[in-house]
Amino acid sequence: KQAENNGRNAWLCARTGLYYGCHNHLRHALVRLLRRAGAYAEYEQAVPGSSERPADILVTAPWLPCKTAIDVSVVADPHPRSPMAENSAVARQTALKISTYSTVCRSAGWDFTPFVCDVQGGLGGKANQFIKTLASAISAHTGERYPLAVSYCRCVIANAIGKGVLCQLQHCLYNTAQLVVNAPDIQREIAPVVVVVVVHA
Repeated sequence: KQAENNGRNAWLCARTGLYYGCHNHLRHALVRLLRRAGAYAEYEQAVPGSSERPADILVTAPWLPCKTAIDVSVVADPHPRSPMAENSAVARQTALKISTYSTVCRSAGWDFTPFVCDVQGGLGGKANQFIKTLASAISAHTGERYPLAVSYCRCVIANAIGKGVLCQLQHCLYNTAQLVVNAPDIQREIAPVVVVVVVHA
């Protein structure tokens, strides 16, 4: 389901509270990976002297040329295709983030990385590049082999997105159950049918 008419952001990305969705799961996962690489990460930082807040995560690390603002987005493409495809929702969102925030970040001496992926776990071009840089830093910091570090990073990202989807599914199932309990007409319609849903966390 889409949050915006242009179909870029997944509705479940915007969920907050108990079911806080893909965006926050992904952001927290990235911070854990960054700390594993010896980086210092801050949440929700505004550009000094500006109201713009491009940094879901602001990263300082010896393996980065300067402070880097990471903007996290999770999108759902109504016409699923490779996230690397030129006209995919991931590519469009990446381009939008760059045009919106790259200039203001440069004015503060920051680099800017749009970390955009889809609900299937596919990474955009900039996100994919950053994962490789991050995996290299993890490998250097921990002694883990680089190919294993890349696989580990991708698994952590995919798991975070899956958790966000699972949380939204649980929320939807709860709302549906409440609707059935409070609607006698619906109860009569579905009375002969028993549906069992098993979700493994």
